[in-house]
Amino acid sequence: MKKVTIIILLFIGSCISARAQNNVGTVIGITGTASLTDLDGKLIHLNTRNFVIAIRSGQIAHANGKGTLKIKLCNGRVETIKSSPYRIPQVVCPASSNLEKRRVLDDEFDFGGRYKTRRGDDDFLLFPSESEITVVRPATAAIRWKSTDAKRLLCSIYLIGIDKPVWTREVNGNLGYITSPDLKAAIEKTRREHPEAKLKLTIKVPAFGTENSSEFRIFSLAEERSLQNNLAAIGREPGIARILARANLYAQYGLYGEMAAEFERALRLSPESIDLLNATASAFDRAGNFRRRDQLDERLKKITN
Repeated sequence: MKKVTIIILLFIGSCISARAQNNVGTVIGITGTASLTDLDGKLIHLNTRNFVIAIRSGQIAHANGKGTLKIKLCNGRVETIKSSPYRIPQVVCPASSNLEKRRVLDDEFDFGGRYKTRRGDDDFLLFPSESEITVVRPATAAIRWKSTDAKRLLCSIYLIGIDKPVWTREVNGNLGYITSPDLKAAIEKTRREHPEAKLKLTIKVPAFGTENSSEFRIFSLAEERSLQNNLAAIGREPGIARILARANLYAQYGLYGEMAAEFERALRLSPESIDLLNATASAFDRAGNFRRRDQLDERLKKITN
């Protein structure tokens, strides 16, 4: 197999496309305090709680006193900036030649200053989504729905075209979420026996006489091997750069739950970064975790208002 080289693309709050060609990297580390000056003269103050931010060509960066500011450019170059002003250079950022990956990156990282809500407020099923074909990975399989007062929901997963379910469970509607070893095992078994199949999730609410459904596909074994190879290529270097690279990689595969978990880890290192809060909220939105998305939205309001 041809070795895959991973170029770490760290665009928080931007996308890898012509629409965001001025974004060239991310601040990945800081000691003390620092600042970025925009082309219009606006000053952005950075410290150890808000340093993860997208950077653009032409901005002026510098650290205060004896501090340092570390940036990672989209061509892989790392720069450590001290007190001397440093102008962010023009950088040619590579883009994915795979149109589907490009679409995902465009959707996930082009925030325009605010994350874009992708889910319909009228949807009952949040993951797998009612509004698009969702990718479900056996190891992290979960179901999310809007919490309801109904105590009894009937969840079933079917191969499309076959009436007998591959998995079924009665759950409390108030929980809004379920994952379990038997759910993961059923998805894994289906992947082995029907690798190309599409599946349908149905949730019936007997108390209300309603039924909602969504279709999804299983993350394939070939995709799993490719993912593991690419994760290994990122390496084990500690720090936020690795976390963001993993999040970006999961986004390319449409694994939004995994992407959200990585952003959550990054957020613990830079909890007041507006760009990172936007990215994390968007990731949880795509993963169907509206509760966590709304919590992050409240944090954003407190910081930006």
